[in-house]
Amino acid sequence: MSGIDCDVLNDIRKSRRATKLEQEAEKANKMDNKPDKPDKLSAMQSIVNRITGKEPQRNSEIKLADIAFHHAGYDPKSFNTVIFRLKGSKHYDGGVMASLAHLFFYLLTDDDTSKLLFISRTRGGHPLDLRATTILWDSDLYLHCPNPDDPTDKFWQYPLLPSFAMWQVPRGRPTHWNDARKSMAKTQSNLKFSGLKTNADLDLITFCNDAVSNRDWKCILSGAYESKCERAYIVPLRLRNLWIAERMSKLFGDWSFTSGANTLLKAAIQSTAKRQRLNVPYDEATDMHHPMNGIYLRSDLAKAYDNGDFILIPGKECWIAHFFDPTHDLAKRFDHETATISHEISRSLLLVRPAMVAFRHAYEFLNQVQPKSAMKESKAAVPAQPPVENAAESPGLLL
Repeated sequence: MSGIDCDVLNDIRKSRRATKLEQEAEKANKMDNKPDKPDKLSAMQSIVNRITGKEPQRNSEIKLADIAFHHAGYDPKSFNTVIFRLKGSKHYDGGVMASLAHLFFYLLTDDDTSKLLFISRTRGGHPLDLRATTILWDSDLYLHCPNPDDPTDKFWQYPLLPSFAMWQVPRGRPTHWNDARKSMAKTQSNLKFSGLKTNADLDLITFCNDAVSNRDWKCILSGAYESKCERAYIVPLRLRNLWIAERMSKLFGDWSFTSGANTLLKAAIQSTAKRQRLNVPYDEATDMHHPMNGIYLRSDLAKAYDNGDFILIPGKECWIAHFFDPTHDLAKRFDHETATISHEISRSLLLVRPAMVAFRHAYEFLNQVQPKSAMKESKAAVPAQPPVENAAESPGLLL
């Protein structure tokens, strides 16, 4: 009898045996009225599940990877080459998504360099065949970039940005980030500025926070309702200088043609001030309170989001929360949980938090004594405002 026939026969035997056990379990359920009946039924059902292959895998049995991603351009014997480390997730059989490693590298360098990236198991080794859904388990992996001036150079000491203070919103976005728009919820804030009447009522923070809660209605991650939730900022208020230097208000795309204001929020302030003859201060950083820079989260999740315990990234068909520490109390419940993000929120804004976390993970590599070639000079013009504090030195930027 062929191997295929044997497999078919074994499946038939398993099916018959499972059916017989199911019948016995059903009979025991009908005839046994003793208090321990649920235990007998549960034990019988467990046997059926094991035979039919339906027994769920216990998360505690999954070994989680802890992967060190090395800079392939430097000799590990004389230099700490680990740029960052990522821990595995039970949702990927304990592994790390290759797309997350690509995202970190993308945020630590520039568009041109990140396009050259390939990953290997050894320094100078052959590139792994990676797709966006590839899962990684190796304890050590090496990040290579071919030298643009010498393609044969396997150990090019490609530069990285030295700190988050020099980071800019990328000109482009990773491929999977561009495709994520279709998975965003069809919700919007429907701003109504009629409530701004007097100087005493001109509480912009409350006004904008209410607009976020009216749009999202409940926690975008847990589904908790308003009493347990609060507004979380996508770009935190402490990054005021970055906001102004990058002109992030333009990402809202809601120019007011009637007043010439660059956002509807500014138009409302100007209109109210003119009507009430008020001297209402305004600068571009005021737009950081705009509802499009906010999401609604349960209070403990909002705190975890602001601490950088998790970020929001696009999954295959939806946005998900990725926790970096699988042992975190909230991670046990919400790691890789679907997040309902409004389509009016710019995906470029959603890159800021991952960038802050990426630089935190790369802190040791970027702050060791190293050759100048490991650092990259910023191409940005020096802004008129004081520079944003170094993420490595300011507790406010250490998520």
